[in-house]
Amino acid sequence: MTNLSASRIRRRSDRAAESQQQFITFTIRNVGFLLPIAAVYRAVAFEVPPAAPGGSPLPIEQIRFEEQVLAVLNVDQQLFNRRDRQPQASQQVALIVETGQGKLGQGLGQGLGHALTGELNDEWNDSGEFHGSDRLIALPIDSAPSLCRIPTSSLVPLPKTYQVNCVMGMTDNSADPPLRFLLNATQLHPSEASAGADVPARDSPLPEAIALVGSNPSKPRPA
Repeated sequence: MTNLSASRIRRRSDRAAESQQQFITFTIRNVGFLLPIAAVYRAVAFEVPPAAPGGSPLPIEQIRFEEQVLAVLNVDQQLFNRRDRQPQASQQVALIVETGQGKLGQGLGQGLGHALTGELNDEWNDSGEFHGSDRLIALPIDSAPSLCRIPTSSLVPLPKTYQVNCVMGMTDNSADPPLRFLLNATQLHPSEASAGADVPARDSPLPEAIALVGSNPSKPRPA
């Protein structure tokens, strides 16, 4: 009887562990967002030079990181449907996101948990090496990113009134408030980030991004 009870407890514990997924959580314009941890390559910081001495920082379209030039998403346009960008801080934090062409955007509703645990993980092999698209983009954020675990049962599809292609779901607030929106990395496109943006010309070199300490150091660089 004791062995049977212990076995049941272990099975329940295993099911509880499987029902939660790891995410990177952060805020943009005072709104909470999530990204699956496998979609985030690094968290970085960079300085935004001013347009002129004493002036406001210019919007950044590109940065340099690990000898690559990466596009910087226009979050005001892509996430909030705003044409005008808000002023940037002189010190900026961003997530380097892998926009692998998986099927993460499918399986909403009852299958949302399967889309997270199955399709996204298909982009990685057993050794943790990324074998999907090597496309990297920089997603500017307003807060230091942190790691969290969220039950997949608490993730729900967006209401039909929401028209944001790169947002695939949201938390239902039943277990872990506040409300947070789940981004679909496959829908974060640099071409959309800069489309229609009125950005002044920049003569200075591109900002150099530096990886933050403890930012996924074990994840290999995409080939």
